[in-house]
Amino acid sequence: MKSSVKLKDIATNLNLSIGTVQRALHGKGGYSEETRKRILAEASRLNYTANPLASAMRRSEIRIAVVLPEPVNDNKYFFQYIWKGITKAQKELEAYNVIIEPIYADTTEDESCKVLRTLLERETPIHGLITNASGKDLFKSVMKKFAERSIPAFMLNAVSRTHESGICTANANGCVGKLGADIFLAIHPRAEGKLLILGGSRESERQSERINDFSRRLTESCPLLFLQEIHVYTNMANLKTLLEEYLCKFNDLIGIYAVSARETLSMCEIVNKLGLSGKITTIGTDVFPELLPYFENGTLTASVYQYPTQQGYLGVKTVFSTITKTENIKTTEIVLPTAAVFKSNAELFCNETALMNIT
Repeated sequence: MKSSVKLKDIATNLNLSIGTVQRALHGKGGYSEETRKRILAEASRLNYTANPLASAMRRSEIRIAVVLPEPVNDNKYFFQYIWKGITKAQKELEAYNVIIEPIYADTTEDESCKVLRTLLERETPIHGLITNASGKDLFKSVMKKFAERSIPAFMLNAVSRTHESGICTANANGCVGKLGADIFLAIHPRAEGKLLILGGSRESERQSERINDFSRRLTESCPLLFLQEIHVYTNMANLKTLLEEYLCKFNDLIGIYAVSARETLSMCEIVNKLGLSGKITTIGTDVFPELLPYFENGTLTASVYQYPTQQGYLGVKTVFSTITKTENIKTTEIVLPTAAVFKSNAELFCNETALMNIT
């Protein structure tokens, strides 16, 4: 009878990485003698039987291409955490010779599709793909080609599921705009005045959905609230200048909603600079250490977390499982719940290691 005990069970019981357990069981080195003895003893206690497939995988390379923006400048506030999740998963799978190939591409559809086409044409094959989701027809046509070639793919930040075979999506976007609106309405149930939306790019399916959901809910509940959108997503210096001018001109502004991480930080910097902290309601998107001082001094009222580290981690694990058929993937969509973050829990949500242990 096939053993139901997995490497993960041994690793969890001993508080070790799966890679360390794998190396110790097969004499690959990189651990102490005491650790080796603990692992062997636990494997014996659990009646662990090595999986022949795992042995085969150690001898072959599994190359997964990751096509995402480089986590620098304005992109670091969100994408660096996706990359951290990817790195964590790769480390856990190091015994299986999983190679992560980072390929940096801008968030624009044309740029990402160009890179993806190159992957399909090159001589060195890839066995799996992780990339940002898009609802545009051009992107869908390229992803269809990956499905036709049986290259498993995982699309991050999706708005809707895919129907292509072998492609899975991670959707943490479902209630972002609605949750932002609910937070605002809890503070201002019958609001009148002006509310400014830093709306990212209307070319982005994700950001457009957030704006629409946020606006729809507020319009229904507060018909006397005037909503104004600003779209200066690619130039934060210009956005800050425009935002400062707007805040100085209108004295009946009661709130600001930012649909992206970079706009959230810019919003906080200007609101704090003008001495408006605590005087207007500010709702952002995503959470990272640079925002903690703004939570503390009342500049940032709340933010909505989208689990970027978890998305990256799940991307690698899902693609790996699909390639090796080590787990039966029954769904083409992984839905992650959005979370409201305030001053009281902001530090926890900046600790991605703690979050990975509880999700």
